[in-house]
Amino acid sequence: MAPVLGFALVAALGLGLFGVMRPKSFFALGMLVMLLERTLALHVPGGAVDYLDEIFVAACAVLFPLHRLARKKALRGLPGQIPMTAFLLAGVASSIINAVPFGVAGQGMLLIAKGFILAWGVAQLDWLHEDLRRLAKQSAAVAITLILGAVVNFLFPGPWSSIVLAGQGYGGRFGLTPVTSFFQHPGYFGTVMALSCLAALAHASVFRVSKTTMFIIVGSLVAAFWSARRKIFVGLAAAVATLGIRLRWTPLLVIALVGLPILLIVAWGAVANIVVYTYAEYFVNPDAVARVRLTIDSVGIAANALPFGAGFGRFGSAVARQNYSPLYYQLGYPNVWGLGNTEESGTFLTDTFWPAIIGETGLLGTIFFIAILATIFRLFFRLTKQTADWDRWLGLVGVAWSVQLLVESVAGAVYTAVPTFALFFAVVGIAAARGQMTHANHLADKLPEDKERRKMFSRSSS
Repeated sequence: MAPVLGFALVAALGLGLFGVMRPKSFFALGMLVMLLERTLALHVPGGAVDYLDEIFVAACAVLFPLHRLARKKALRGLPGQIPMTAFLLAGVASSIINAVPFGVAGQGMLLIAKGFILAWGVAQLDWLHEDLRRLAKQSAAVAITLILGAVVNFLFPGPWSSIVLAGQGYGGRFGLTPVTSFFQHPGYFGTVMALSCLAALAHASVFRVSKTTMFIIVGSLVAAFWSARRKIFVGLAAAVATLGIRLRWTPLLVIALVGLPILLIVAWGAVANIVVYTYAEYFVNPDAVARVRLTIDSVGIAANALPFGAGFGRFGSAVARQNYSPLYYQLGYPNVWGLGNTEESGTFLTDTFWPAIIGETGLLGTIFFIAILATIFRLFFRLTKQTADWDRWLGLVGVAWSVQLLVESVAGAVYTAVPTFALFFAVVGIAAARGQMTHANHLADKLPEDKERRKMFSRSSS
């Protein structure tokens, strides 16, 4: 045991030093791990991998501020800090009123706050235009790898499932056989592909359209469709339409408005199956649908505890599932399919996001959380008005991702689950840094300490 602990300590110190000395490389490596954390968990026993996201968030929140302070710079704030603080206070008050155990309430609060902690840590770094360009290239390489992985997965589903998913597989949906590429679940793969498609569309609207960009757009769009997830389809349509309206870019509006009828005609069989299935699921017997039941009950809980909620870790969250909230017994959830008190029978306890906000923090918390998302959207929107190309691209990515994930939040815990929380809030942190650098009138190419780096970058590019 002692040698293992010694090795772990040395490794932690080494990673900590790496994070302080090369924070952006540490960030890129950590984001790649976040992307594949769930898949890694299938191959590493003991459950240690499940805590990698919390470890990464903590590392960013400690190491990146240290890096900034070492350069004798003041720490940055994060847009939305005031409503975020008010939201947490509403949750804490709800927890105290309902006598939620400290450990449970603490876990629940950290679960919802970890994205904002990550964003704050990332915002402490000075993200230059060359950094955004490098991130875009790295992200493009990852997207291409995921698309190619999906192709191999589609052609050889059996061997792929055995090697990548450790034998885990998924049945067909709406006449489609879902692909997962390097992900543990087709839903996560589909969402990441949707985000990849939107980032590539934003890039094409700001810079020239290259073959690589077109490959990512088309490949990601097909992969997202093949995930057979309705929330992803709707989110993509809304996000693409938002980009088209913001840019007044006719091709995007054509994709969103004309492409939909074409899709209905070409894939009518699958679309018809989706419509019939959705109607039967949500309108024939809605009380039997997990996310509908959770949403209705969360409103009832908030109404009874007005203006507060049941407290952190008590309803709709992963913590409430892990500890199986006493409220679930009162509501009869052990007898509802997908909401049971075992690993197998409780698979849908976190099948949506908003019941956790409404049920745990009440009306006050819900209002403050919506204010947080509005503040973040405003941050992204402001960046779309910048003259610098990379700032505009970053802002457009943020606007599109905000719409995509807001739609998906109705049917998934996107703001707290890996990998979506890490992807979204990392972009929030970078955008916050760029916004404040622009506001302070010392953009990347005007920072004295970065002039030499910019010259070196220009020479290496040429």
